[in-house]
Amino acid sequence: MLDPVVVLIANVLNNFGGAIALPFVFVIVYGFTYFNGPLFINSSGGILIFLLAGFPSFFFSDKVMKLLVSLHLFSNRWLISDTDSKSVVLFFISFTIFLVVTWKSIVENYKRVTGKDDPNHVIRTKKNPSLRDYKKLYLKGGPILDDKDFSFFHDAFPPETYQQIMSGPESEYEKLLIMAWVFEGVPLERARIKVNYDLEKNLVPDYVFKHARNTKKEQPA
Repeated sequence: MLDPVVVLIANVLNNFGGAIALPFVFVIVYGFTYFNGPLFINSSGGILIFLLAGFPSFFFSDKVMKLLVSLHLFSNRWLISDTDSKSVVLFFISFTIFLVVTWKSIVENYKRVTGKDDPNHVIRTKKNPSLRDYKKLYLKGGPILDDKDFSFFHDAFPPETYQQIMSGPESEYEKLLIMAWVFEGVPLERARIKVNYDLEKNLVPDYVFKHARNTKKEQPA
């Protein structure tokens, strides 16, 4: 049961000004989250969820409290007073949102620090990348390789990799785009998927590289 947690928090609030100090503490803490992107976004989402779920639950606190008691999360003692029921329901919602926001922010910050949220890393390591993953790779920026041509990639790639790309059914323009992504570290087959997706959705950025654009223009209609 969560009764000891409720009692502990109630005692802490009573010792530090209770409802008077809590709004000021909340505003200060929320202000500091602005300096951490994931924490700020998750906290803002948590506040929105609290507003959408907290107020309705406040007016139906007796029913919500009975549900929480039936789930053995709290004891019957909180059903005696309507004020206690409302306080505990709001506490439960706030505490749940706090745990979710904290855990989600920790995970996202860990991925950001370790580079695991980098689209290139996701495409390289994820077992089955989704089309959304490929689109994010474009949104994060494409390979900027001005004036690079086949001779550049011929020297940059192992012979088998270069030959495998050149023997594919794609046009010269598409092959150059594939090579550009492989040069960026994207596995060959996934580079093909990436290029096909970009061409289908017209997402190939203008800055990919000049030679590829010229090659595309030179292709017969």
